[in-house]
Amino acid sequence: MNSTWIAAIVVITIISVLSAFYVKQEQEKISDQLTKMLLNKQYAEFDKMVESSKVKRYIEPFNLDFLKLNAAMMLDNAQQVHHQFDYILSKSLTEKQLYSVCIRTMDWCIANDDKKYCGKCLNQINRLKGYEKTKELTAVIYRVVIEQKSTDLNDLLNKADQLPNQQRVIYEYLISMIYEQLGNKEASKKYCELALKDTSSQQDR
Repeated sequence: MNSTWIAAIVVITIISVLSAFYVKQEQEKISDQLTKMLLNKQYAEFDKMVESSKVKRYIEPFNLDFLKLNAAMMLDNAQQVHHQFDYILSKSLTEKQLYSVCIRTMDWCIANDDKKYCGKCLNQINRLKGYEKTKELTAVIYRVVIEQKSTDLNDLLNKADQLPNQQRVIYEYLISMIYEQLGNKEASKKYCELALKDTSSQQDR
């Protein structure tokens, strides 16, 4: 290989590295801008920027769709959340992407008492390969919060006793909710306070 070819290869390699570095920088810059807009509730600016050709050129389609889903959630626009969730699920997703979308959407649905789409999320999560602990916990959350069933109380009490503080917070909140539903306000208050205490201890670390 002569020196001209070697020089050409070196130049091409340098250009490729610099190009990849520039693309990564632009992706990070745009992602930061869009995230800040959502956090600052600049929704009109977000909608305008997210549809720009520059954003579509640098941000992966899934990441863009996921950002739009989060924007709809922050606006508490149920119709738009449903539309964006269904739209994303119509695409070809990796297991990790499907997991992220369903967990995020289920969280929003629980907070907004959206039983139908909470059930949709749960069905999708149950179809994933692996994630057994997540499947078990989301099913319990659905039964307690959405269906308001108390059948998991004893199991939750046993698990809460065996877990370290940072892992048992969610169980304590669920136990508190069940006792509230059963009309046992004293026990409900006790476990709510335990959950708050364990949450606080995590934040202090």
